[in-house]
Amino acid sequence: MELRSIVSTFFLLLLAEGGIHAEADLVLKNGTVITMDAEQTHATAVAISGDKILAVGTESEIASHIVRTTRVIDLHGSFVYPGLIDSHAHIRNLGSLRVQIDVTGTQEKSAILTQVKERILKSRKGDWILGRGWDQNDWSVKEFPSAADLDGVSRANPVVLERIDGHAYWVNSLALKLAGIDANTKDPEGGKILRDANGNPTGILVDNAATLVDDKIPALTTDQEIERTKIALQESLQKGLTMLHDAGSSAANLEAWKTLASRNELPVRIYSMVSMPTNFGEEYLKTGPKNYGPYLDVRSLKLVMDGAMGSRGAAFLEPYTDDPPNSGLLMWKEDEMMRVLKAAKSAGIQVGIHAIGDRANRMILDAYEKTGVKGLRWRIEHVQILAPSDIPRLAKLDVIASMQPIHATSDMPWAQERIGPERIKGAYAWRSLLDRHTLIAGGSDAPVEDINPLWGIYAAITRQDHQGKPDDGWLPEQKITRMEALRMFTIDAAFAAFRENELGSLKAGKLADIIVLPQNLLVCDPKDLITMKVLYTIVGGKIRYQHKD
Repeated sequence: MELRSIVSTFFLLLLAEGGIHAEADLVLKNGTVITMDAEQTHATAVAISGDKILAVGTESEIASHIVRTTRVIDLHGSFVYPGLIDSHAHIRNLGSLRVQIDVTGTQEKSAILTQVKERILKSRKGDWILGRGWDQNDWSVKEFPSAADLDGVSRANPVVLERIDGHAYWVNSLALKLAGIDANTKDPEGGKILRDANGNPTGILVDNAATLVDDKIPALTTDQEIERTKIALQESLQKGLTMLHDAGSSAANLEAWKTLASRNELPVRIYSMVSMPTNFGEEYLKTGPKNYGPYLDVRSLKLVMDGAMGSRGAAFLEPYTDDPPNSGLLMWKEDEMMRVLKAAKSAGIQVGIHAIGDRANRMILDAYEKTGVKGLRWRIEHVQILAPSDIPRLAKLDVIASMQPIHATSDMPWAQERIGPERIKGAYAWRSLLDRHTLIAGGSDAPVEDINPLWGIYAAITRQDHQGKPDDGWLPEQKITRMEALRMFTIDAAFAAFRENELGSLKAGKLADIIVLPQNLLVCDPKDLITMKVLYTIVGGKIRYQHKD
């Protein structure tokens, strides 16, 4: 925290404790304040001065801070919460999805081909046609598509459609040709080119094989990076998010965010996790954490150990039940990973590593144990499938579980087919982890899932889809309480970013990141979380979003 911020916070605390009646710029009154602060669990009003909370209490306690220039908002019984934090999202990818072809939720391959054809009609010959969101598990024929499917609608434009989980590409023949991928191309380390009976590429590139095409796609300009950032952050504000942990930032991402930060145009706080392996990541290992003001912090490093379960790239200790020869893909060799972990520890950089399968999770736990990470707040991202014997190890090693509850309800229709009835018992095991005192930071993995944190809370407490199925929830023994779910997206998410002293709860002296909702998340009908609209999103004391109604 900067010295000026420390002095400002200390002054506000003196005012609050000493009874000095400082002037508030903004007051929220006549509501219910759910503070997430153990010392003062409930209140009815909040006073804000500048970018910090001046006081939390009753209307009578707050009244002395109101002057002629104070803006007072009568909440008419609405509910006030700390701003919600997404601990694992992909900002640029979310913004890109809103300007590219979005095929999320399509029920048939033919519907996707229609969207591609429509986009080509609006494009020039040779333009790259990009999109995201397909999932063959949602189709009546649950098989991977092919380049030939896309060739039927596009031979003059290269097409690249990213799978919903971001771990596979579906490309047409022109994209394969431009990338130089043919029958003679070897699978890269940590990747797989799917092939037909004759050894020819089918058009599906799994995990690191996708990078063969990535290198040919024109890079975004800084202006395009900025545009997509703004789109993603505006959507985040509408859904009550005041901070995002970006899980895999590039040098280009950071340049855009630095530009916006220098203009005071970042409306949501960004906690950047630098992507590795990259040249940018190697430089970061040398320079260490960087702070660019209260809205942009670069303190973490993001690695990816395995792929995803939907594309059968997640790494398991035993083969897939529905694909017996295959146990998944590993992206890192142990010696190279240990080099990076030791360098990160020396530089004071937090590490978060993507792990889906039980083998990948065990390898990371083993590596963290060798490194010694107590007190460092190192993380495992996703923690989707754990072997039973590994569940207690996260708390023992002091490792944060950065998990996305909504993944469980998206994957439940097919997850057991992938790994069978026994291994599935260690899937999305929030209750088991919390019972062993593991801290869980909640997120969405947007745009893999919708960035709406209320949907994440709904999934965590019900383990049901939006139609309320299955009746008692999927693997219901792993449900968690509403307060536990709310902690995942507030104070515990703040802790995972080293910001719990400034964010995550509502208390005098903390930053004024606040949302207002029409209902009490702790008692409302869970189904109301699906349709609930955010009334106000306040970041740094400023109203950044207000619902039109």
